[in-house]
Amino acid sequence: MAGGRDSRVRIDTILLVTHVHSGLQSPPSIGRDGPPQEKGTEMLKTDSELHIQNPRVTDKRDLHFGTVMETGPDTFTAMFKHVRFDLEPDQDIVIFYNLKRKFLQHSAKVVAVLDTEPALMIVLKTVGDPVSAEGREHYRVSTASAEIHARLESEENCTLVDISSTGFAVIAHADHALGATASAAVHFKGETFEGTVCIQSVRDIGRGRIRYGMRYLEDDAAAGTLKTGLQKVSIAVERDLLKNQSGKS
Repeated sequence: MAGGRDSRVRIDTILLVTHVHSGLQSPPSIGRDGPPQEKGTEMLKTDSELHIQNPRVTDKRDLHFGTVMETGPDTFTAMFKHVRFDLEPDQDIVIFYNLKRKFLQHSAKVVAVLDTEPALMIVLKTVGDPVSAEGREHYRVSTASAEIHARLESEENCTLVDISSTGFAVIAHADHALGATASAAVHFKGETFEGTVCIQSVRDIGRGRIRYGMRYLEDDAAAGTLKTGLQKVSIAVERDLLKNQSGKS
């Protein structure tokens, strides 16, 4: 055993010396490094300003100002003053912040609640990538008359009301929190495209129906087949709409 340990030390030393002489800035990873830093966490620096959406309000923006106090490898600590709602660990929320002259919206999860008085101090972890909060970045095609159905978590036969290459909206009955991630699927002409989505808008439209707007997570594993499927469906629906319009003219 001692010989094996000595061999490991010699190998590590050789790698380190070789790396230094090659002019590189840091030694190579030898299986002991932690997970890579989240993209969203890299965007938020200490003293950055941000806003948190009141999770109790889903039909409009109810933003509360805060400041990033500390950042870590994949989480950050933020302080919010004059907040009149409670948060709990593992709760899904939505934050907003400015970056490179763009106002962005980002889903996040509460990792820990450190304090509530005199200010709310929480540890957050971002989920997926941020999207523009200034308006839609991609053109959405109405599918209200196309009779396309989708699944949101375990609820099947949700009516698909619009779609783009990056997201879609459905009418469902079950409750889902703004900013939450969920399993979803779109059924189209015998094919099913599945993946993980982030719920970006929630609107109660009455009679037990809720309109959810969502976007697939950018991570390739989480996106599943939605990434290619949404592009395929949105193009096909738009083509069918153009055909119908040209036939009526």
